[in-house]
Amino acid sequence: MDQLSLTFHLLSTKEKRVFRKFILSEQRRPPVKMMKLIGYLETRGGSSRSHMTKLYTSDEFNAWHSLRKRLLKRLQEFIVNNGERNHPGPEQAERQIALGTQLIQRGAGNLAVKELEQALALTRHQERYDLTDKIYMIMITYSSELGTDAELVYEEWRTNKRKAEMMERMIISNALLAQRLERARREGRVINIDQFTRQAFSETGNDLADNATIVLGTCTLVRNAIISTKNYVHFASFVKRQYERLKKSGALIQSPLSTQLGLQYILAHALYRNRQFEAAKEVLNEMHSSLNSVKKSEERYKARYVLLSAAISSYTGDNRRATELLRSALADRKARYTDGDQLNMMMN
Repeated sequence: MDQLSLTFHLLSTKEKRVFRKFILSEQRRPPVKMMKLIGYLETRGGSSRSHMTKLYTSDEFNAWHSLRKRLLKRLQEFIVNNGERNHPGPEQAERQIALGTQLIQRGAGNLAVKELEQALALTRHQERYDLTDKIYMIMITYSSELGTDAELVYEEWRTNKRKAEMMERMIISNALLAQRLERARREGRVINIDQFTRQAFSETGNDLADNATIVLGTCTLVRNAIISTKNYVHFASFVKRQYERLKKSGALIQSPLSTQLGLQYILAHALYRNRQFEAAKEVLNEMHSSLNSVKKSEERYKARYVLLSAAISSYTGDNRRATELLRSALADRKARYTDGDQLNMMMN
């Protein structure tokens, strides 16, 4: 298949229906030939040449290619826009930054500042300090056009710079920790998790600070390293200390939802492996309260919650609840479980 056909068939059946409405909404008059071409693509029948002969005469070759190019462009726009609605990410912020800059150059500072403020909220939530820095610099440079307080924005820029530097040191610390954990695993050495972690972070001038995303990365590294040693006792106490510290400081609730769910699952699973079932249930209850507001990209945690909750119920003799949890999850048509998760639920 050609690029147009391949791209079109990336869409689900539902998305194809929405795409038709998207095309119709952009035109004052129904684009008859474009809609016919979409119909031909949906049937998967016939070649590109056969489609052309149904829409154009043999001497309208350029018009045919122009139609295909327009449809491909609309299709790419639809996929990007649809993806951003489901998973707002750096690309969306970058688009808003570019749009804000264009609006400034066209003398529409009042519109530009709205785009930049939306992008700023997104990048700060995602801890994208590089993009946040870029937005602050635009707000300072064009403060008169935007009506922003340059001195206030400058202070926010300095704060962001300090956070960016801390994040860089944290990433380096995690890289050092990962290398040393892997070395210890290959050598078969039993590790002191706290000592290993403190040493890796102190070398870069850091403690394991109040950044839930970095803590999640650290806990994941340590968990992967100790799986072969089954040293879950020390790991559970390590994760629990970090989790409670983040809750107390307020850093956990300020972190992205995926980070909160990730830490809650790692802690609950570690407690479960140590047969601390009641403690694991308490963490899972916290996790459950957050699952109602998850986005599509975070739905994997629904399956993890169900499987772990069912396992704990089974180990504590409540097989009826375990069965109900699994049946209810499998009957939930709105949930988007992977094939592997669905198979695990069926087998359990």
